[in-house]
Amino acid sequence: MKYYSEKLNKVFDTTEELVAEEEKVEATRLAKEKELNEYKEARAAKAKEVEDAYAAAAEATKTYRKVLQEFNAEYGAFHMSINTKNLFDALWSLL
Repeated sequence: MKYYSEKLNKVFDTTEELVAEEEKVEATRLAKEKELNEYKEARAAKAKEVEDAYAAAAEATKTYRKVLQEFNAEYGAFHMSINTKNLFDALWSLL
């Protein structure tokens, strides 16, 4: 007698083979699902870290501009030399 698995669309000689194969496929599916969930959780955590860093940078920029305005109001102007290694960051912060 042959045994047909509707889950796998396969025919098996014994019920033990059928059950073992279905369990193996189910275990594989669960492992992939678990791995995907872990990936999504890790990605969400890292995205939150990026958002927090962005918020901190925005707050630091806000504080920098306030302090610079206070300095300019009191002393007239502010001059600073910029290291060329950080030129891009310095220009970006001015935007």
